[in-house]
Amino acid sequence: MIRRPPRATQVGSSAASDVYKRQGQVRQPDHRSPAQRLVGVLLVEPGATLTLRDLTLTGADVSGDGGAISSAGRLTLDNVRLIDNSATQGGAVAATGTVRIDDSHFVGNQAARGGAISIGAGETLTATTSTFVQNAASVEGGALYLAGSATLTDTTGSANDAPNAGAIRRGTICLGRNAAGRGVRSDA
Repeated sequence: MIRRPPRATQVGSSAASDVYKRQGQVRQPDHRSPAQRLVGVLLVEPGATLTLRDLTLTGADVSGDGGAISSAGRLTLDNVRLIDNSATQGGAVAATGTVRIDDSHFVGNQAARGGAISIGAGETLTATTSTFVQNAASVEGGALYLAGSATLTDTTGSANDAPNAGAIRRGTICLGRNAAGRGVRSDA
């Protein structure tokens, strides 16, 4: 089951997949109880597939994992901007499923681990032509916290910060045609 983003338009659907498209921003006041704030704004359950295109998710704040998106299924982000989201782990996205990111931007997200993204054990992140800027973690992985693996191609990072691994922490990483900007470091 996929929880539909607020004020989004469903543009395609099948039994195992939903696609939402919205120009502009998805943002609404958070009226959830503390117990409901344990998951991100969007929850992708095991076996489900969610593709997001051409939208911005901003200002989500949860006390659990995945500020904007908590995914246990298959998640694809295409031209998505995740800005100023926060959570305990994975400030913008926490995933225990497969994640593919194309032409997307993660800016100013915060968490204890994985300021922008946290990827679970045995899972895979593939990012192409994306940016990670000014994300922060209070413990490790200012941009990415990986218990799984990642392939990053034409992806840049700048001014991501954490006491351990300002850019990327742990996991198996394949880098191709990437640029690490000033203030980015990695212990991986």
